[in-house]
Amino acid sequence: MATQTHSPTQTATAPGVQRSGILVRVVVAFGLVAVLSALIGVVLSGASYEPAPGGLPDAGPIVGWLLPVVGALTFVCAMATVGWLLLAGFLDPAAGKTTVSKRGRTALLRASAAAGIWCIISLVAAVFKLASILGIDLGTAVGPSTFITYAWDIIDVRTLLICALLAAIISVGAAISVSLNGTTVWFGLAVAAVAIPAMAGHAAGLGDHGLALVNGVAHAVAATVWVGGLIALGATVWPKAETVGIAARRFGLLAMACVIVLVASGIANAYVRLGSPADLVTSGYGRLVLAKSALLIALVAIAAWIRKRLLPQLTGEQPRRTFAKVAGLELAL
Repeated sequence: MATQTHSPTQTATAPGVQRSGILVRVVVAFGLVAVLSALIGVVLSGASYEPAPGGLPDAGPIVGWLLPVVGALTFVCAMATVGWLLLAGFLDPAAGKTTVSKRGRTALLRASAAAGIWCIISLVAAVFKLASILGIDLGTAVGPSTFITYAWDIIDVRTLLICALLAAIISVGAAISVSLNGTTVWFGLAVAAVAIPAMAGHAAGLGDHGLALVNGVAHAVAATVWVGGLIALGATVWPKAETVGIAARRFGLLAMACVIVLVASGIANAYVRLGSPADLVTSGYGRLVLAKSALLIALVAIAAWIRKRLLPQLTGEQPRRTFAKVAGLELAL
């Protein structure tokens, strides 16, 4: 009877193919969900594109609708970068005292790739933002004379350019790093790059300037670290159940802190932006707050179930698959 044989090359590459497939599916799915969520949020909050009144400069519907999409993709790359750095430097139980593990090195390479894409999309976002603020088309905005003249003088565009520069530095640094100290440095830079646009966003123009600024930064950083950690955990193939259990427990403590910061800063943000409790149902921003609150409650419930019921049972192949599925659901929400 004939027997089926497998070449050493096929056997050796199968795990790598499996890991790459999982990574691509998770990142692409999350990117699509992020873009769809951004568009829904824009419509729900009443901030969707509308032509400017006659005589006023208008960047057009392409810029108006694609600007939030590009912004969402920028956050996706930022979250992925932060998440992989977090896994390599802090969550991986196989890391040494001074150097990352083999899994950590893979995470650093993925962080490098994500940061490289983050850099490119930040530059694209800067062009879209410049076009939106000046009310010009993309062709004019990307022209050297216009971009060089105005980009650095407009704070919203300048912060995106700074983010692009930091992302480029992180991309190169993560690609060549093997030490935990270096990973910590790149993680800190990534968090700073997330915080910079929040410092120059809409909060800077509100009445309670100081409170709005602190809340905006805290909200953006906490969300990025939380979701980034979920990306890294959900897109990693864990050969041993106890390994994913340790990493998930470590992340659980950090995620809990992020949730507390998100709730506190979210309440403060709503306080700054809403004139009265009635605005929660009468204004676009208020309805957005209610929708986000419902999703956050669902996320906390899922996270509590994972911590109490699922993690203690991570002893075989099936529980690990269940963990990946639940992590994917949490990531989507």
